[in-house]
Amino acid sequence: TKGGAWEEKRFTPPVAEILKRWIRLRKRIAEPDCRTLFCNTITGKPLTRDGLRANFYRLSERSGIKVSPHDFRRGGACYAAEKGCPDRIGMMQGGWKDHRQYQHYTRSAELKAVEKWLPGNDINGADPVAAGSAFRECELMDDSAPRGDPGRT
Repeated sequence: TKGGAWEEKRFTPPVAEILKRWIRLRKRIAEPDCRTLFCNTITGKPLTRDGLRANFYRLSERSGIKVSPHDFRRGGACYAAEKGCPDRIGMMQGGWKDHRQYQHYTRSAELKAVEKWLPGNDINGADPVAAGSAFRECELMDDSAPRGDPGRT
């Protein structure tokens, strides 16, 4: 992790399987003194920060989609926040010590993620996502009341 300190992290089963396969392959590629998880697949030497960036740059050029390693850090934090991950847990997984820094990373999380916590979603076992979508559809269709009408909510 950042700063060279080892910390426990969690991965989904599919990601864990990919990492296990990489580790098996890495044993045939990496030089004996390579102490990093990722290595240059040609030289077997540790993959540096600049090497990782260069790989992402090449992938961006080929795909036409601009992406950097840091985009995955930000994207993972936003995804977890949108799924309801408590800040404390998201900070542990991402290695953030400062809550303000974590909030900076998750600033682009979608407001729609709050729908599942809104009051009324538990009425009659309503599906929070469907309830939120139905509310938006009704709101868009109700053009009968003029703006500013006290009867309009």
